[in-house]
Amino acid sequence: VLPQDLFPVNVRPEFLPETWYGYESVKLLIINAGMLNRLREQQFRALVQWIKQGGYLVTAGGINYGALLEQRMQRLLPIAIVRHQQLVELPSLEDFCGQKLVSSEPFLVLQANIQDAEVVLQEQAIPIILQKTIGLGKILFLAVDFQNPPFSRWNGRQSFWNKLLSLQPVIEYTGIELDSQKIRDALLLNMPGGFPNVKVTFLFLGGYFVLLRVFLKKVA
Repeated sequence: VLPQDLFPVNVRPEFLPETWYGYESVKLLIINAGMLNRLREQQFRALVQWIKQGGYLVTAGGINYGALLEQRMQRLLPIAIVRHQQLVELPSLEDFCGQKLVSSEPFLVLQANIQDAEVVLQEQAIPIILQKTIGLGKILFLAVDFQNPPFSRWNGRQSFWNKLLSLQPVIEYTGIELDSQKIRDALLLNMPGGFPNVKVTFLFLGGYFVLLRVFLKKVA
């Protein structure tokens, strides 16, 4: 369940763009480590460039967390898994997005360290959300698998994704401010200093019509 103002699109890895500007309309890209490893090298370079240009990517841990240690993910997000732990609730999510996550059965939470990353949310000293800035963009790592229960059945999913969306990079484009007087001065500077001499203009036109009349007589 994504925010209402976003249109979710499920794209197979082989169809992702091979140029960074192919992500122009993308507000948030959710991808797991396994999908990342299936990208062609050109696609992977485009993805990295998009993030550096201000893109926003979210990935997460899960049962198959070995994919997080593979080369592609390490190039993008140098992550080290410290341990995994089973919990039945995440009360910290209530302060984060208004509703805590509670499960009737234990679920897996990965405790990870990411170089130069900031802890956005933690539970019992376990980082639940880590954020790393790359260029102008961001990558968020979730220690909980959002694709499977209990998260996939959690009633607080929409408020959670709304909160994540509010953390997306804000890029300020500084416009060029020009004084209107300076613009007028620049235009006047490139204009001719005066109008053509009237006498010269009439002489030129008179000569032109004389030559034209002579030419027409010869043709006739």
